[in-house]
Amino acid sequence: MTRENSMTIRTQASQERLQNRKQGMKDRLDARQQEMKDRLEARRKIKEVVDDLSQRPERPMPTLRPEEPRGGIPSRRGYVERAYQPGSGGGTAGIASPLTEGAAASAGTPVFDREFYDRSTYYANDYLLAVEMRPLRRIRMRDANGAAVELHFAETDPYAP
Repeated sequence: MTRENSMTIRTQASQERLQNRKQGMKDRLDARQQEMKDRLEARRKIKEVVDDLSQRPERPMPTLRPEEPRGGIPSRRGYVERAYQPGSGGGTAGIASPLTEGAAASAGTPVFDREFYDRSTYYANDYLLAVEMRPLRRIRMRDANGAAVELHFAETDPYAP
């Protein structure tokens, strides 16, 4: 083989490699281009479906027809309507002050009408101090109109937060 023949063979081989490489790059580029076209088409289809399902129509919503101006409100003498609430009409609803304890308190002799919970003993943290208490359960009183009033109290726990 001569030197020219070997150069020609090498040149042809290089050209074939370049041609193969060029064709491979072109094929990859075409595949990538087709993939992008497919993605764009899929996005377009999704947008169409979303637009079809959406609540907002393509055309603008109808508006109300314009109203003719009427001018200002004519002046006249004002009045007030009172909305009375229950118990505000001066009837027997509500508690009239002062409250006096016991049924016979109005006669001048106070009668204490109280009920208590059972006796309870409360201890300090170090148990050096003990306090015995009778918590108040209920008090019966009379208001200024002579109506009976009862106050009920919950049993409290001094150790509760």
